[in-house]
Amino acid sequence: MIRSIAAVLALACLAACASTPGVEDLTVFPASLAGRWDNAAQYDAAPDDLKRPPTAPDDEWLNRVSIIFSPVRVPATLAPAATLVEWRGSDNALLGRGVWAFRRDADSVQIDLYELVRPSEAPPPDMLDAADLRSKGSGCALMLTGAAGAWNAQTDPETCRAGDAGLDIRITAMPTGLLYQETERNPDGSVRARSPGGPPYDLRRRAQ
Repeated sequence: MIRSIAAVLALACLAACASTPGVEDLTVFPASLAGRWDNAAQYDAAPDDLKRPPTAPDDEWLNRVSIIFSPVRVPATLAPAATLVEWRGSDNALLGRGVWAFRRDADSVQIDLYELVRPSEAPPPDMLDAADLRSKGSGCALMLTGAAGAWNAQTDPETCRAGDAGLDIRITAMPTGLLYQETERNPDGSVRARSPGGPPYDLRRRAQ
């Protein structure tokens, strides 16, 4: 499992690790993600002893999740393109909602992370106001390399902080899937928490 995902990451990097080409219409990024993705195949193939909550910071574990991406508009002062991100569990229970906002900074594309400040099950409108969003902070912008459909993005744990912990968020988008992992690191660099433990979530787009 670890070797296969590492191979996928290496192949994705060949396409996406170069500098981001000029993409004038950033709406292509939310559009390429639109739909429901899940890690059902990864979860079904995992050993049963990994299908449990973590018992230690560096535990290897895996749960079944899905993400629903829905393009949404945010104030132009924040970003020209964005997507609502809904995390759901194996029972379709809502785990969390946020917004990924795509914007250009000089010659690069960045993803700003926002929490959605609304009742958890209330359907959001197509246009969100600034009051609907709570930024994770400019230090948590993910630097994106690649193009729509094949890109990598990650935070810098030195600048993206939650208290004294550094947040290391890594995303790899490919035509065949999406890899996602969050790691909280202690000041000495050791792992405080990781979701999931071990390899990243390997999410595949579900047929509509």
